[in-house]
Amino acid sequence: MAKWGIYHSQEECLKVLEEQASSNSQIQELITVYKNHCRSDNFGSNEKKHPFVVFEGLDGSGKSTMSKIVAKRMGGVKMSTPGEGYLHLRPFFDKQPNHIRRAFYSLTNYAAAFEINEILKERPVILDRFWHSTAAYALAGQASDISELPAPQDPVYMWPEDLKPYPDLVIFLKVSEAERLRRFRGRNTTNTAEEIRLANESNYRLLLHEVYKRMQKPGITEVDASRPNVKAMANYIVDLIQQHVEVF
Repeated sequence: MAKWGIYHSQEECLKVLEEQASSNSQIQELITVYKNHCRSDNFGSNEKKHPFVVFEGLDGSGKSTMSKIVAKRMGGVKMSTPGEGYLHLRPFFDKQPNHIRRAFYSLTNYAAAFEINEILKERPVILDRFWHSTAAYALAGQASDISELPAPQDPVYMWPEDLKPYPDLVIFLKVSEAERLRRFRGRNTTNTAEEIRLANESNYRLLLHEVYKRMQKPGITEVDASRPNVKAMANYIVDLIQQHVEVF
């Protein structure tokens, strides 16, 4: 089983899921959909003709809104994880034991990578959450204090070598807790256990932020997203991408 519930290869994810597939139709469906969709001849490329940018941040930080606006500004494609082909399975996996749940989210990252590789041949990709998010929630969910986290240079924070393409830039949007809650309460969604914990436990929020800051290769670029002018915020982020991404 993966250390801390974090999977660092496609093989690890599939192994855990396949061990349970014979007795569970939803897990069987996940594996079948994944293998039918993700061809082996389209896996593992890190050659990009266009920028690939990931937005991360706590729920309510503005990831979805900003990724949509920035994608439009750049003439790119806005994506999110899990992808549409896997969303119907999400309620089932959210109720499973942690190692199965994390394997689901990790595998959908690989599924997204297949699509991204194809799209980058023609257009930029702006992704709402990727591997950093999957790993951060796995780690923070198993620690009660920052001192219990793996040391900052621990390999657990390293991006999986086979999860390609690597992002050109990972932008972490930061807002105050009051603003985050204001935005989040405006959504018409059902709160998950993690979202409820985010709202109720300041220490959990600190843990998540610390884990994000420890992520390596690529690390995150933190951006203050509390400014009220969305247009100005988008302009700032597009300028930031132009400064950091060579293939822009």
